[in-house]
Amino acid sequence: MPPASYRILHEDAQLVFVDKPPKMLATPVPGVTSKGPSLEERLRQDGRAIIAVHRLDYETSGVMVFAKTEAAAAAMVEIFKSRGLKKAYQALVHGWPEPPHGEIDLPIRDLGAEAVVSSRG
Repeated sequence: MPPASYRILHEDAQLVFVDKPPKMLATPVPGVTSKGPSLEERLRQDGRAIIAVHRLDYETSGVMVFAKTEAAAAAMVEIFKSRGLKKAYQALVHGWPEPPHGEIDLPIRDLGAEAVVSSRG
């Protein structure tokens, strides 16, 4: 199976917005090579000097933001930390969940290439 490709959604002098496909690491995970090169590694291989400011899980598709300068990275990290942007998630489910809509507010533990719901999150 050929490696998944990515799509640049927007690029300027400060930032790169990339559509990350599912089943691709967002950033390198030490010791994990079986999942192929990360999106960050692929962007670097394609000649971009970038800094990751957040990540998405391996299974998750969505927009990744990379900075091109230290100043842009610091500004974006602060925006993510202060929840200065709105994130929306959609899930594909089998059957009819009950209730049909709502909010999940549980702690998440980062395991590197994956994350799980955990009281230690």
